[in-house]
Amino acid sequence: MALLVIGALLAAAAIGLWLLPRNSRWRWKLLGRMAAGILMCGSALTLLRFLFGSAMCGRYDCGEGPKVNWRKIAIALIGVLRWALE
Repeated sequence: MALLVIGALLAAAAIGLWLLPRNSRWRWKLLGRMAAGILMCGSALTLLRFLFGSAMCGRYDCGEGPKVNWRKIAIALIGVLRWALE
């Protein structure tokens, strides 16, 4: 849960840095928007870490899928390729 809060704070800080230098010189705008972009990337990575690290992984139950007979698929594919190349 801490990662979710950190990600939200980083996003809020990035939005603030994006909007803060609105009426400033172009150099300050560029610097603020570069920092905002870096913070947004950090926020995205933090939220992905939350989702795939603690929120989802290992917390779902899936039954085994159907067994695939790869030999039959390979034989069918070879037959189709032979037919296409004739």
